[in-house]
Amino acid sequence: MAGRDTSLIAGQTYCVTFYVVRFTYGGYANNNIGAYLDNGSIDSTNECHSYQTEYIPQVLDTAIITDTLNWTKIQGSFIANGTERFITIGNFFDTAHTEHIQYLGYFSEGYYLVDDVSVIESNTTAYAGPDTTITLGDTAWLGVDSNGAGMPCYWYVLGSTSAIDSGGRIGVAPTDTITPTTYVVMMDLCGTITYDTVTVTVLSTSAIKPVATFPAVNVYPNPAINELNIDNAQGCGFTIFNMLGQPVLQDNITSPKQAENISGLINGVYTIQLLNSSGYKKNIRLLKE
Repeated sequence: MAGRDTSLIAGQTYCVTFYVVRFTYGGYANNNIGAYLDNGSIDSTNECHSYQTEYIPQVLDTAIITDTLNWTKIQGSFIANGTERFITIGNFFDTAHTEHIQYLGYFSEGYYLVDDVSVIESNTTAYAGPDTTITLGDTAWLGVDSNGAGMPCYWYVLGSTSAIDSGGRIGVAPTDTITPTTYVVMMDLCGTITYDTVTVTVLSTSAIKPVATFPAVNVYPNPAINELNIDNAQGCGFTIFNMLGQPVLQDNITSPKQAENISGLINGVYTIQLLNSSGYKKNIRLLKE
C-alpha cells in the first residue's frame, strides 16, 4: 500500500498505471491483478495473504500474466470520490474467481514484482519542459520538476523511433555543440496519447553566449490552418516533423518570403526545422488547426 499527502479530487477522472513481472520462482501465474484506491481502511499488512473480496479494484487486468522477463503494463481509469489517498495492488479475488497456471517445484504462492506506479489526472498532457542551454559535459533535466519517475512517458530524439528513456523526468547530456538536440516525450494516459518537445543547446567550455544564427526568421501564423509563411530564411532547408519524429513535409526556402501549403497535415503539434548552409538547425513548435 502506498499513500499520498492529500486525497484525490472528487469527480475527477484519473488514469492509473503500473507494471508487473512474475517472479521466476513463484508457484503460480494468475489473472485479476488490480489496483484499489481508498482512504487507507484496507488491511494490507496483517491480512496480505487473505482474500479481500469485499473490495472491488477500480483498475483490473483479467489476463493471466506469465511473463518473467518483460514488464506487463496494467492501466485503467476511474472517477474519484474524493477520499482516495492510498493505493493497494494485488489480487482481491478468491480461488473460485481466479484463473491460474501452476508451476510445480516452486513456492506455493504466486509472486509479482511491481514498478512505476502512477495516478494521474486524465486531462494531463505530456510536458517536456522549457528549452535549455548547458555547457558541454553537463546534464540537462527534462520534463516535470519532481515525482515523475513512474509516469507512463517515453522519450525520443527527434527523428528517431527508438526510445532513449522513460518516465516523466529524465537527464540528458548531448555532446553536439553545433546543432541543438530536440527531444520528444510521449505520454499514454489510458489510450490518450500526447506529445511535447524540448530543445537542448550545448555550449563548448570556451563559449560564453550562444550565437543567434537565425535572428530575423519569422514563421507565421502559429497556430496555422492552411498556409504557413516563412520570412528571412532564404537558402534554408525546411522540414516539418510530426511528434513521432517523422518528416511529413519538406521543401527548400528559395525566397525572402515564402508560403508553404500545410492543408494536407492533420491537426496537431509539429516541429518545424530550418537548416542553413552552415549546418545549423532552428526548431520551431507548430500547432496545426
